[in-house]
Amino acid sequence: MGTVRGAVVAAVVLAGLSVAPAALASHSCQEVSDIVGRQKCSHYGSLWSTEDAIPITFGVGARYLTFAPAGHVFRGTLGKKPDLTSFEYNGSSLGDVPLGAGGIGFRATGYLLPGLYVGIEYGFAMGRNERASFSAGGASFQSTPKLIDTASFGGGALAGLRLPLGLLSARAEISLGGESVNLFQSVAKGARASDGVDVGAAAWAIVPRAAVDLWVTPWMTVSGTYGRNLLDHGSQIASLFLTWHGRSYDGNYFF
Repeated sequence: MGTVRGAVVAAVVLAGLSVAPAALASHSCQEVSDIVGRQKCSHYGSLWSTEDAIPITFGVGARYLTFAPAGHVFRGTLGKKPDLTSFEYNGSSLGDVPLGAGGIGFRATGYLLPGLYVGIEYGFAMGRNERASFSAGGASFQSTPKLIDTASFGGGALAGLRLPLGLLSARAEISLGGESVNLFQSVAKGARASDGVDVGAAAWAIVPRAAVDLWVTPWMTVSGTYGRNLLDHGSQIASLFLTWHGRSYDGNYFF
């Protein structure tokens, strides 16, 4: 009885081994004609290999930034064309507390070498930054009662290095670009006055950043970043991004 049982088990194992390759082949090859054996097969590793995948990423996320107004010139106009009255003031009139805004950012990168990438980024943000009334250049300024009185737009080119750490990645990158901030203020100059005047300033930005990625799928990461503007130490930005990767685990170049 033991000999018969052993023979049955061996037969089942052999049958399973013979069926397995056929089952795998059925997933990778398909018959394309009535001629037996004429099949169209996918390349080996087509579903998981990283060699042929395009090494690009696309990300979208939330960002919060601060802009130190001191040292920047804010400019605006009163009236309508062709009868406009221009004005400006130094951002130090807004006080020492940086302007803050939160919004959405977008970025796209591509790898030039294992671990080395370049890309572009863009973002906008909104917020409220109430300030004390002040006078400058023969005009008076005060905050409006609007819920949102601040808008910011910025972007630039970036380059970075990535170190894979299993399900985590550590990155160091630098962004070269600019940031603009617009305030909506009540302005009066001479006989002219208006609520909600657009007053803006812009500045160049060189922002080194540190980032940590968590792989939630082989093609998707959640990333946290933080950086400061070297040209204006009161300006900083933090973000939380969801990023799609064209190459699973970005090729996992090291381990």
